[in-house]
Amino acid sequence: MTRDRVAVIDPSNFTPPYDHHLCEGLADNGWKVKLFTSGKTNWTPRDYERVQAFYPLTEGRVGDALPEKIRVLGKGTEHIIGMLELVKRLNRWDPDIVHFQWLPLPFVDVPLVRLIGHIAPTVLTVHDSTPFQGSATSRLQRFMTEKGPQVVDEVIVHTEETKAKLVEASVPEKDISVIPHGVIRYPITAHLPTNNSEKTTVLFFGNVKPYKGVDVLIDAVARLPPEVRQKSRIVIAGRPHGSADKLKQRARKQGVTESITWELGFIEHECVGAYFKESDIVVFPYRHIDQSGALMTALPFGKPVIATEVGGFADVLTDGVHGRLVPPDNADALSNALADVLTDKDRRAEMGDAVAELADNTYSWERIAEMTTELYGEALRNQRE
Repeated sequence: MTRDRVAVIDPSNFTPPYDHHLCEGLADNGWKVKLFTSGKTNWTPRDYERVQAFYPLTEGRVGDALPEKIRVLGKGTEHIIGMLELVKRLNRWDPDIVHFQWLPLPFVDVPLVRLIGHIAPTVLTVHDSTPFQGSATSRLQRFMTEKGPQVVDEVIVHTEETKAKLVEASVPEKDISVIPHGVIRYPITAHLPTNNSEKTTVLFFGNVKPYKGVDVLIDAVARLPPEVRQKSRIVIAGRPHGSADKLKQRARKQGVTESITWELGFIEHECVGAYFKESDIVVFPYRHIDQSGALMTALPFGKPVIATEVGGFADVLTDGVHGRLVPPDNADALSNALADVLTDKDRRAEMGDAVAELADNTYSWERIAEMTTELYGEALRNQRE
């Protein structure tokens, strides 16, 4: 197929690392790419154009000065204006494919996606089969979110589990393609204080939200044999969703305060890579997930991963090869897996090598861009027919 223009749309700039790597991969595969998004980014476009198309006021100094309720209403208004302007921009640029990453205001976005479908075939990546992590603000919002995958020409998901959920929600199976989430490669431009304690470092990284199971991790650390726990250091790094006081109280009650280092707050872009580089094991005790950007960030660093056997973790990792997989919400199983990997340095090295191989081959953006290009070709053929 002739490769020409693809418009990638992420209005709220929800997934800048994913957007960047996808756009670079598509550009390397011969596409001319424009990313229509908002806000600031730490990812510098090399071979694609980044267009500031949404929220010029509410995501700037004006928005910072507004009360929260007014800012939210203003952002909703700006979203409608931005989407209407997007239709005009796309008409002028005349792309061959329009690829949506997110539809953040579905009762506005879904009708306009139908309209944009008259300009070019439309593709939607469903990153999360549980919209808004189950916290959509109204029945209308939830209903229209479910309509999103039904109004585009092609749907991309990252796991077979997500595909099954969409089929159950009446999205035609023939319209759904499973294309993996690629690795996220953060540059290492900052350094953390050296761990001089000689303890083995276990890293939890990412926004601290209830579904991510940090409470289960705390319970699992408490169940470690004392001699293992004394030689281990658990780092919990990320921005908490609300207060982390209950988690800290849980750690005190379990008697593991000295075993846990809390690095709570926004982790600057230049520090992300350093956290993974300085860790020995990465842990993801999630209760549920489709695919995890934090997992895909971890892979290039070649560290063994201990995760729950849910969603993308089960698709990407093989128990005993890349680390350990355990049932969700099971502190005993998680503790046993931690102890297993913590006490065997040679095995950790073997697992780390296997993880690094995943990053270099199966989940490379070169492969993912090729799969995405094949999908675009299918969409264009269906349009001609």
